[in-house]
Amino acid sequence: MILALDLATQCGCCHGGAAGKPRLWTWDLRDGGPVWTDKLGMLARFMAEYLDEYRPNMAVYELPMPLAPMMERGAREETVALLRGAIGVAVALCSTRGMLVRGVRPGAARKAVLGWSRNTQGNTKARVFEEVKALYRVAPQNHNEADAFVLWRWACNEADPALAAASAPLFLSAGPGK
Repeated sequence: MILALDLATQCGCCHGGAAGKPRLWTWDLRDGGPVWTDKLGMLARFMAEYLDEYRPNMAVYELPMPLAPMMERGAREETVALLRGAIGVAVALCSTRGMLVRGVRPGAARKAVLGWSRNTQGNTKARVFEEVKALYRVAPQNHNEADAFVLWRWACNEADPALAAASAPLFLSAGPGK
């Protein structure tokens, strides 16, 4: 069982076995309260309950943008603290349960799963959302879930390279009835 997390105020989550159909959902940390520390507390509770119930053996999360460009784009200190803190919560909870946990660059995951790393012709999140729905026939409810799916599919391919070719976009759209 592999867990993939797009850690943000609205955490996109995806889990499932490498050869199975994944489950997607969102943890909305805005419900935790107005302060970023409350949101991290909510994430810790959600993750601990999830990990204890489902017991995945691997977790992947989207590595954040480097700090300097994030601040240059006007990110608030609270936002940075929440995003970096969410990684700390996730990594700590996974490691205390003996899980393999790994950060993945979003562009590397998109390249491996969708065939491109950087969208130069518009909104990257919208393109990921539409391609995940069309190519993989899953139904993310938002872009965070679509991003988590891409991370999950990347981790599945890493865990079982034989699945990587079968799940490549080139082969997903080919064949009778597709």
